[in-house]
Amino acid sequence: SIPEPGGEVAILDWRWDSRPDLKVAELQLDAQVQIWSEGRPDDQVGGKPGSELEPAATLVVWTAPADRRNLLDALERVQPRQLIVVALEPNYTRFEDYVRHLAGLVKFALRKQEGCFNLLHAAENLGSVRSTVKTGLEYLAARGLVTLEDDLSGTVLLTAGKGDTIEVEGCAEELRHSLLEAAAFRGFLKKCDLNKLLLN
Repeated sequence: SIPEPGGEVAILDWRWDSRPDLKVAELQLDAQVQIWSEGRPDDQVGGKPGSELEPAATLVVWTAPADRRNLLDALERVQPRQLIVVALEPNYTRFEDYVRHLAGLVKFALRKQEGCFNLLHAAENLGSVRSTVKTGLEYLAARGLVTLEDDLSGTVLLTAGKGDTIEVEGCAEELRHSLLEAAAFRGFLKKCDLNKLLLN
């Protein structure tokens, strides 16, 4: 269970701090800190994706998650006594950036992983969620760039596309909608009362 905010969990709000990286660097002197960061690979803060988080006294939410469920999952995994929220935006929130980076991950899977594409790892790389990654793959498939063969326990088997396009606009609209939903949550997270967010 998640410790009650305001009870066992102390919440520090660094959402508008001008240099959160310096504060985080100081925190890292303490081994009891986990820094959750997804979709910002160039940030040198020692962050890790949600699936690699471990129990610790302090959890730093460096990047804003795509939805509340991801945030609660991270809290469940770390069980912190102190929660620090920075909530920076991931790099791949715009449709074009998201598709470009996803296509790069697809090419890597085709070349180096025999087409095995892990939805969770891709989602963490993009600062996204698995359902949106799957929607993105369906968009790339609609453009004829890749073929989705099988979906087995979170891994999609990909093969190179044949160039045939079908229902591109519909798939694009669905992906845009998913990205807008994530943007709306991040906008809410940037302004909300953090105690109420975690209690509701």
